[in-house]
Amino acid sequence: MSSVEPSCFCQSQKPFSSCCEPFLKGLALPQTPEELMRSRYTAFITGDRDYILNSWHPDTRPELSDDEPNTWVGLEIVESSIDGDDGQVEFKAKLIHNDYLEILHEDSDFVRVEGRWFYYSGEFLNENARPKKIGRKEPCPCGSGLPYKFCHGKKA
Repeated sequence: MSSVEPSCFCQSQKPFSSCCEPFLKGLALPQTPEELMRSRYTAFITGDRDYILNSWHPDTRPELSDDEPNTWVGLEIVESSIDGDDGQVEFKAKLIHNDYLEILHEDSDFVRVEGRWFYYSGEFLNENARPKKIGRKEPCPCGSGLPYKFCHGKKA
C-alpha cells in the first residue's frame, strides 16, 4: 500500500517535502520572493517563529507575541515580481479567528541581501474590511468540503 504525501500548506500543490520543508529546516534558501512568501505562510501555520523572524529583514523585524493567530486556511498569490534585488508579492491569506473569517490582502516588499531574500514590509490593501462571521452549516473556508462545524469550527 503506498502512502501519498500531503500537499504543502502553502497550497502550491507540491509535496511539503519538496516545497517549503527544506526552507523551514534550513536545507535550502528560497530563490524568489514568492517562494519566501509561501514558506513564511507555512511557518505561520506550523508556528515556526524562528523562521518567521529570521526571514524578516532586521531593519523592520518586529517583536512577535506568543499569541499570534495560526488558523490560516488559504493562500492565494495574486501577483509576484522581481526587479534586481527588490521583489513584490501581492497575496490574500485567509485566517479563522473566533468563528470569523478574515482575509489579509497585502502587497509585500522583499529585498535580496547577499543572495538571500528577506521580507521587508507590506501594505494592507483591505484595511477597512470587516471579518465575516462563519455560519456553522456553511462550507469550511479551508476548502475541505465539510460544514464549518465539523471542520475548523469544532469546539475543543
